[in-house]
Amino acid sequence: MEYNVYKKIIKCWGHCYDGCGWIDCSYWKYTKNKSSCTLFNVDKFKSESLNICNNVYGKDYQGLP
Repeated sequence: MEYNVYKKIIKCWGHCYDGCGWIDCSYWKYTKNKSSCTLFNVDKFKSESLNICNNVYGKDYQGLP
């Protein structure tokens, strides 16, 4: 059984994780060489949220897409 059935968006202060970095947005994928947002299917810079995500969900958001 999959632990997280629903993918959530968790953003705080325009970043894709909380201030401590321990609650990750389910759509944020990070590897050693690149960061990407699987919701919008684009590469991005580290934990900084995308402008399109900010426009749709705001800089602070927690919930389902």
